[in-house]
Amino acid sequence: MAGSTHAQAFAEAILSSGRTHVFALLGEDNAALLFALRERGVEVVPAHHESAAVAMAEGYAWATGRPGICSVPHGLGLSEVVSSLRLASRNRSAVVLIAAAVEHEVSAYRRMWPGEDPAAVLADALSLAADRLRPVVVGVGPDLLAAPVRVGAVKLPAPRPRIGLPVGDDAAVARRLTAVLARAKRPVLLAGRGLQATDSAYLVRVLAERTGAALATTLGAKGLFDGHAQDLGLAGDLAHPAAERVLRAADLVLAFGTARSATGDGDAAEILALLGDAATRRPPWFTPVGSAAECWREDLRDHAPPIPAGTVDPRRALATIDELIPADAVVVVGGGRCEAFACALIARPREGRFIAAESRALPLAIGAALASPGRKVVVFDGDLTPAGELTGLDLTLFLLNPGGAGVGSADDVAGVARAALRTGPAIVEIRTAPEVVPRHRRGPAAREDR
Repeated sequence: MAGSTHAQAFAEAILSSGRTHVFALLGEDNAALLFALRERGVEVVPAHHESAAVAMAEGYAWATGRPGICSVPHGLGLSEVVSSLRLASRNRSAVVLIAAAVEHEVSAYRRMWPGEDPAAVLADALSLAADRLRPVVVGVGPDLLAAPVRVGAVKLPAPRPRIGLPVGDDAAVARRLTAVLARAKRPVLLAGRGLQATDSAYLVRVLAERTGAALATTLGAKGLFDGHAQDLGLAGDLAHPAAERVLRAADLVLAFGTARSATGDGDAAEILALLGDAATRRPPWFTPVGSAAECWREDLRDHAPPIPAGTVDPRRALATIDELIPADAVVVVGGGRCEAFACALIARPREGRFIAAESRALPLAIGAALASPGRKVVVFDGDLTPAGELTGLDLTLFLLNPGGAGVGSADDVAGVARAALRTGPAIVEIRTAPEVVPRHRRGPAAREDR
């Protein structure tokens, strides 16, 4: 590190961390860092704006299971950056943003002080992002990036307490939840994305089997309980009709791994283990509904509204495409009216990943594709927004759009989709009938609470 600037030391640390890509909007504030990264062979992926850089880092993080890194030249005064971080936080995305930034309430903040080791600062930020499944901003100004590293040359201020979970009385929380579960006659256990990276999902299954509770997930944890007899699939506005009937009859919903988790600030695994040990064994209170795929096939059979000529029922198009998607694919879904059906109708890839991207599907998918060489990335969105270069990516984009000049016959969907899912980039537009959508859209709660 002798003679290195902070930018060069950060670049060395990023390379040593195993990251192959950093997603960035180039500016005067971060130019030294991006040039240092390129000199060391780390690919700097250019973004058209700040939100795309954050979204691509999110896709990288979701696909690899490790925090993604991005950089923008501005501080957090710009609404574009704040909005992107807010979405990343709601999506529970582990992202580290290196910027000339000031502290902001939408993300954790780690200021780089003169005299600190950049490698230690980066390691701390990556660990914090992974622990909390939230974005972390590393605030470092352009003057400091260009300055030589002199570790310990400046006396550091007293360290601010690390942002984390306060210690709670897990036993007391478990006793309270045990009493609540014992009184409930029709309980549901709802899992969010916060359980995916832990062993707690297994403990939730055990608790459901002992209490007879139904299992359901938020959108961010889609597929977590696939194959379990007590699984209802997605909760909320994208629940299939059979699951919705069970969810409406519930007299208790306990959420775990969500923004409003029943465990509060406690240790979820510890509390769930105590709950399972204390639970009174009961049979399921509801009749199992079967897999989500089976339930949606039933809905397709029972509900066949008239479709305007030249358009396709989005449910049937998605069901057809679902059968053609490779088992190890990464599936990314936008948040528009028709493409939201893909969250329900596309089965979570057995060996791949599912990512709910809302309004930034394409840039997030580009990040996932760069992180997943050898895997097909499949994107469902409503429009095409420039987000980066698709050349060389194994990425297929299905645009579900009522207008345009794309596929307008259900008979043609399978052939076009099969060709588009071959190796390499492809874009397919399907003219969908939006009037099918309102029957199934009931409320946003479970989509928003990841």
